[in-house]
Amino acid sequence: MRVSWNWLSEFVDLEGCEPLATAERLSLAGLEVEGIERFGAGIEAVLVARVDEVSPHPGADRLRLATVDAGTHGTFVIVCGAPNVRPGIHVPFAPVGTVLPNGVEIQAASIRGVPSHGMLCSADELGLDADGEGLLELWGAMTPGQSLGEVLGLPDWSFELSLTPNRADCHGVLGVAREISALLVRPLKRGHGPVASSRLGSPRESAARFEVRIEDADGCPRYAFAVVTGLTEGVSPSWVQQRLRCSGVRPVSRIVDVTSLAMLENGQPLHAFDLERLSGSTLTVRGAREGETMEGIDHAVRALDPDDLVIADEAGPVAIAGVMGGVRSEVSSGTKAVLIECAHFAPSRVRRAARRHALHTEASHRFERGVDPGAVDRALGRAVELLVRIAEESGDRPLVSGDWVDVDRRSPEAKRVSLPEGFVARHLGLEVGRERELEILERLGFESVDGAFVVPSWRFDVSRPIDLVEEVARVVGYDSIPAVMPSMQPGVAVRRRMDAPLDQLAQPIVPRERLEGFTRLRDSFCVSGWNEAIHPAFGDPERQARLMGVNEFLRIRNPLGEETSVLRRTLLDGLLRAVRHNQSHGAERVALFETGKVFDPASGVPDGPEPQHVAGVLAGLASLRWMEASRPADLHDLQGALERLGHAVDRPIRFESPHDIDVPPWLHPGQAAVVCAGGGCVGWAGGLHPELVDSLDLQGPVLAFEADLDEWLAVAPATRSAAAVPRFPGSARDCALLVDRSLPWAAVEQEIRSCWHPLMEQLRLFDVYAGDRVAEGRKSLAFRILYRNPEGTLLDADVERIHGELISHLERTLGAVQR
Repeated sequence: MRVSWNWLSEFVDLEGCEPLATAERLSLAGLEVEGIERFGAGIEAVLVARVDEVSPHPGADRLRLATVDAGTHGTFVIVCGAPNVRPGIHVPFAPVGTVLPNGVEIQAASIRGVPSHGMLCSADELGLDADGEGLLELWGAMTPGQSLGEVLGLPDWSFELSLTPNRADCHGVLGVAREISALLVRPLKRGHGPVASSRLGSPRESAARFEVRIEDADGCPRYAFAVVTGLTEGVSPSWVQQRLRCSGVRPVSRIVDVTSLAMLENGQPLHAFDLERLSGSTLTVRGAREGETMEGIDHAVRALDPDDLVIADEAGPVAIAGVMGGVRSEVSSGTKAVLIECAHFAPSRVRRAARRHALHTEASHRFERGVDPGAVDRALGRAVELLVRIAEESGDRPLVSGDWVDVDRRSPEAKRVSLPEGFVARHLGLEVGRERELEILERLGFESVDGAFVVPSWRFDVSRPIDLVEEVARVVGYDSIPAVMPSMQPGVAVRRRMDAPLDQLAQPIVPRERLEGFTRLRDSFCVSGWNEAIHPAFGDPERQARLMGVNEFLRIRNPLGEETSVLRRTLLDGLLRAVRHNQSHGAERVALFETGKVFDPASGVPDGPEPQHVAGVLAGLASLRWMEASRPADLHDLQGALERLGHAVDRPIRFESPHDIDVPPWLHPGQAAVVCAGGGCVGWAGGLHPELVDSLDLQGPVLAFEADLDEWLAVAPATRSAAAVPRFPGSARDCALLVDRSLPWAAVEQEIRSCWHPLMEQLRLFDVYAGDRVAEGRKSLAFRILYRNPEGTLLDADVERIHGELISHLERTLGAVQR
């Protein structure tokens, strides 16, 4: 959402405030300002001029001479080549000596023999965003010689806000101004109540021409409208257009722009119907009927669902409530009278309809997050006031037809939340003071009554005393809270559950040892050059089935889409998509890991087991370090990372061949290993299946693993021991054995360790070869054994004897042949 600084200044006193500093305060208070844009800088010397006469240029067919009136600044003849220059229009005029935003200084010049004293400007030359080509035509009430900045409301700053879903109240200028009022201790100029306007009378439930019937009060608790006649549809005044552009909204027409202004100001969407194109005398808010269709203002015909909430006249639907209007009742250039709708629709109904029809509009965005039910009369009054004022400035004689209609079926009861004295200090560790607490909350719209606070209708996210503590903390500033060590029960981690009984809110549920294991795991990966990824727990059933080889999942009741319709059974889905994304952006090495829950539908109950898994993917180069030669990552790199991980969590792992176990579909059958810890299997590791590499458009090699972290950390931790520093030198022996190609190194290692001698200290595989120099069906495994006698000097005769016995043993048991 974008909001104008000048617009904010109409609601709160910003005298002496700096936009950049204010943006920083908003970000620290939870309303993140993602960007700031300057509008209209450098146009201070540009004036408004009226074109009085246009004549041909005597020496150029494509140029014309425009005589313009700049008020008290005089009358000037300007050589102009714009195709839209014509008598009667108002345009920006840069006199001689003006420096434009692009750095060009206007000078007196003779063009094809005719003197030109200044320049008539386009939007592009002024650094402004506007539709159309040629001169920037100005609309609305203005006088020649007036400053262009004064007419357009420039210069201005535009804040781009990234609002969290719970702060729907800040989807309007008033909501942001309310926050600034509390943060900067500045008074609000315009309050929260209805707009005082003589244009509207008292609300009633029906009018002479139209009445409203609400058949679905759950979907529409409140519906209001006002009728304005005597209009001429046309172009909005330039200040309206500029304000909309500064707010990120494209100007459309006078009536539509007024509803947009009222929405942006109050956060309450409105919709204008062409009164003469509505059928009958009744508007009905109801569910769509079977077989009904509606052509939207985007000219797409949509088949409506019975769950869709629609606004219908006697001929059928004219709008999908809160989402989009229909073309049949759309405001057009011939519109003379309008019915302005301002209603409160249930967020869930709007959300489902918007997603069902793949629509996302400014209105649906606000309704989905929640709109203040008390803003209906304020927004409607503001829209009528603006429309009548602009129409009168344009020469129309608008008439507001009678009293406005307001059908309020279910006015929400105001919530009350108590905030005992000292409660804030106990939870923040900061003494704010009762008077300051009251001031902050009252500026945010909370009313103090009998020791409790009445929650304003626009704050759906406040329901508990701790929520009020958060409001105070945001305004005071989290950076004001002193940094002290928290006091907590040793040995456990505590998690609070919203739905737990009061006596169970602080039950210890996660041993601290396991939390430390999670931390060590992340640290080990990061030290090894891996990056942590975090993905949503929702997944695509098709991709999950391809990875897991199963079709049973826990489905989401109201998913965002098919790609997020089930709870994941593997973490690899998100990681592989992240690999593809990174490789498509030129990443030569991708090393990602993730920890998170997976969900097995076999439990059959919502509170069933949700095992914690860890998974990782390594693709591309083994390392990007400048001192290391570039080479593709291989299984040894993955194995090394996992072995370091096992030692980091004090649960060493080993790799075994999957003899009698089905290999997961995501693994390469010939490059798969079982990850074991303690006495059982905790996961899988190896190369990604070639078919998956191709189907996901990945660049190989791609190595992956996934393990059950709960089972891994449930293994008894290994006892850490330290050996004395060797006093005597060791002796290494290399050995290359020819074995059957299907025989895994793990089997050879196991056989070596079965006859391990006390003088053997270390075993390491350093080469695997299966090329032309060995017989077909065979491979060469080269390993090194370090021998050492801790009690004295090692004798070569002893080493040769022990090493020879080992080779003989391997030849007998494995059929190996020494090369």
